Amino acid sequence: MKQEDQKNEPKYLEVILGNFMLNNPHCEVSFEKNEIMIEKPWGGSDARLQFQSDNTDIIQTLNSTILDPRFDAIIHEDGKVFEFIFSFVLTSSEISKDFLNRSFTIMIEGENYECEFKEPTKSLFNIASVFNRVTSDITKITVPQMRMFTDFQRIDKLTDKNKTFFKDRIPTSFYVKSKESILNKDPIQIFKNINFIMSYYDRRTVTIIIRELEEEYKDQSKKFPRYLKESFPKEISIKKQDEVILKLLEVASETNPRHAFLYYYQVFEYVSYYYLELKIKTGIERTLKDPTISKIADEKINEMITIISESMHNDEVKIRKMIEELVDPEDLWKDIESNKEFFANNVCFDGGLELSPLISIDTTKQTWMKMWMPNLFDKLTKIRNCLVHAREKRENKIILPTLKNSSLLSNYLPIISRCASQVSIYSR
Repeated sequence: MKQEDQKNEPKYLEVILGNFMLNNPHCEVSFEKNEIMIEKPWGGSDARLQFQSDNTDIIQTLNSTILDPRFDAIIHEDGKVFEFIFSFVLTSSEISKDFLNRSFTIMIEGENYECEFKEPTKSLFNIASVFNRVTSDITKITVPQMRMFTDFQRIDKLTDKNKTFFKDRIPTSFYVKSKESILNKDPIQIFKNINFIMSYYDRRTVTIIIRELEEEYKDQSKKFPRYLKESFPKEISIKKQDEVILKLLEVASETNPRHAFLYYYQVFEYVSYYYLELKIKTGIERTLKDPTISKIADEKINEMITIISESMHNDEVKIRKMIEELVDPEDLWKDIESNKEFFANNVCFDGGLELSPLISIDTTKQTWMKMWMPNLFDKLTKIRNCLVHAREKRENKIILPTLKNSSLLSNYLPIISRCASQVSIYSR
């Protein structure tokens, strides 16, 4: 590289890697000491492509290649051919070697997609030869398969133990080809359908890894108040909690937002049954023990009928009455106020469910105390129904298991967990 080019790095990179940069805007391309570095080639910060600026083979390869962060793949011919990075197939394994002979055509909505397992392209090996793993704080490794293809090209430098891995193994990619660009359609839905039909005919099949582009779920509870009161209390006295409830709360606190929400709601279902049963029993006992019952029998009978009639309500009515009686809306307000912008807007889930705002942006604690029920309960129940049922019984909606939905649900977890804990503490 000439000295004058070094002074104009962006222009130089545009000249030699213009097509790649245009087709892969998610990548961060830089130049330093005659080396070109491409950060986040598949979106993750734990991978890098690094090569000399005079490496014409890799430059040519990259300029004709698309890397999509949603897939562990190299995309050729402007999206007509997807080469999914697979593995080194062990020929002595009956299960694995079956892939070497597998090719099929699948028609989806009138379009044919040719699918086959076969040897990787030269482009894949070129990219693997300059692939580097770098230190990162991400939890999931980007294109973990690539390490094998990188090591394969420097096998003479490996230890004898590592060399044995490649014995009797054949490098293999999985291809999906179409006459038209798959990128111009809906590649995620196409590949999900291919995964489905491959699994239908072969329970041990490998499938295409699909990553959603939404930001990975993060612990939204960090923005909620830490303490229920001003600080942690010096003295606490509680009744011994039910083992079932403790287990539900424990598992809910350790799982993903979708399942956590359902576990918290199960606390409502469990407690409401026993809470109302105990309430009815106590009410009847108190009526029967009234010393004046013989004098006002008709009145007491009517009281008992009223008490017993509560047991005739459906589950949702029972849960609502229990929450209304046992949950302190002032405690909930602390969590809601800390995330006011979220709760003051519509919430639209992948799958069709749309929730109206829980509050308005100018809602005060006093207003909340008056209007919290049934508004909160209706939203929690609607979410629960859309998680459990393929279609919500009244609205024909669903909450799909996507990263976006997990992030949205996580905003409700501090609220429903507080409700679940309080109905347990105050139920008897």
